[in-house]
Amino acid sequence: MQTLLFKLTGPAKLRSGEVYTQLGREANLIVRASLHTTAIQVLVPAIRTKLRENKSIFRGALFQRIKTEDLTGPVPGVVVGAMGVAYAQEVENGGKPRKVGDAEKRQIIDYASKKNGLSGSDAVRVAHAIIKTIETEGVKAHPFLKPALAAAGPEFLVRSRGRIMRHLFFHYRKMLGGGL
Repeated sequence: MQTLLFKLTGPAKLRSGEVYTQLGREANLIVRASLHTTAIQVLVPAIRTKLRENKSIFRGALFQRIKTEDLTGPVPGVVVGAMGVAYAQEVENGGKPRKVGDAEKRQIIDYASKKNGLSGSDAVRVAHAIIKTIETEGVKAHPFLKPALAAAGPEFLVRSRGRIMRHLFFHYRKMLGGGL
């Protein structure tokens, strides 16, 4: 009995492992970029929508500072949230009664006048009521980050995983010279 065998091999780049080595080097960058882009497209809008629903927007500082940052280190990742807004945590989690400083008092007077269309003593009266509430009762929580991430998290995972797989496959094919 005779046996007929064919030996099939991939391109030389594939056989040598050169493609896998190069893909391994680029994979970290591909994953970082995919997570970052997907966070901007899915998570940031979800958080901003929740801020609108909570009516937690006044001047828009918190709204405008919803951003993403890449995590540094060996494991790719992304951080999303309110960057550089001192009161973001108090909006999200609420706060215990505390003393309101002079600078914050001016901001609250400004808020009362613009938000309610008041001026002069009327704005000051409303601001003092807000200040008194903060100092005696604290700040009521208006969660925006946790609910938005809970709602948009599954979509983020699906879309980022799909994006990562497409980009890895694209780079793999490109390294092989377009063929597979």
